[in-house]
Amino acid sequence: MTFKVLGIDLSLTCTGLAGICWTDTIKPRPKLRGPDRLLFIRQQIVTEWLPATLVAIEGPSYGSQAGQSGHHERAGLWWMVRCALHTHGVPVAVIPPASVKKYATGKGNASKADMVREVTKRFPWFDGGEDEADALVLAAMAADHLGQPMAQMPATHRAALDAVTWPEMPAPCAHEWHGADGGPCPGCGWDSHPIPAGPAVIPAEIAALPEMPAPLVVPYQGGRHTGTPTIDLLGQEAS
Repeated sequence: MTFKVLGIDLSLTCTGLAGICWTDTIKPRPKLRGPDRLLFIRQQIVTEWLPATLVAIEGPSYGSQAGQSGHHERAGLWWMVRCALHTHGVPVAVIPPASVKKYATGKGNASKADMVREVTKRFPWFDGGEDEADALVLAAMAADHLGQPMAQMPATHRAALDAVTWPEMPAPCAHEWHGADGGPCPGCGWDSHPIPAGPAVIPAEIAALPEMPAPLVVPYQGGRHTGTPTIDLLGQEAS
């Protein structure tokens, strides 16, 4: 069973991103401001790191940011990214900051330094900064929720998972072709599912219909998944 989790710690200057055994950042150019900066961050997330089985994004920290400069713009970025994920049909878990800290350190009021120290201890390969550390914890929480923890965590830390409202996950894909060449399934568009593919359940009224000829399968000619088989309906009609 394979899946792709994505942890996102949003920031106007250095957004942290993480998955299983990797972290990265989005750093807009210093001269990029206003809507252009927000659109740049959103577009980077959508084009470079989607699709994903489950995205974990840190929720707003109302008490610590209310009086800070740029709070209004950060709120705009958060909702812009949240809506983009929703538009792309990606399940999203909004995780409270205190839960992120508790999962990593066992304390809901841990400092940034505490977070980096604990993340480095749990993941010896990690050499990133504060934003990437938070993102990695978010990704680890998502993987743990799906039953594949990225590290052994004490029960007191894992209790933070119970405070999260987890999204409903999509039903398993029933296409036999699913994942045959590592590309997205032509029927559902997913690269992977949190639940293994199972047998298709076909309603009786559909099963009684006459069998249709199989569609032609041709290589996809563009995009990021070049070579992915697609259904050629025009070729089907012409033949």
